[in-house]
Amino acid sequence: MISRIANLPKSRHFFVLGPRQTGKSSLIRRSFNPEESLYINLLLSKEYTRLKRDPGLLAKDVLGRPTAVKHVVVDEVQRIPELLDEIHQIIESPKSPWFVLTGSSARKLKS
Repeated sequence: MISRIANLPKSRHFFVLGPRQTGKSSLIRRSFNPEESLYINLLLSKEYTRLKRDPGLLAKDVLGRPTAVKHVVVDEVQRIPELLDEIHQIIESPKSPWFVLTGSSARKLKS
């Protein structure tokens, strides 16, 4: 694996966008402590199907997270653009964690 130098923010919401297989997910996993992060991978068919059917489940998952969880990573968010509305609502709530969103198709997010 190619070593990457990146200082990702720990107290901001942000996107990591780029072509497939360039190390976005690996970079995020190395940068954020798994004990302080909720990781939602939309490439997993079970996760994708559950959230595609009912995007509101994301709010239940996030707002019901353990207090130690400070970051929520949504990997491949472009697969369910409706989640961005849910994320926006969560960000505006007082119990909001920091969101890290990855995607390989900004075109899908724009539409």
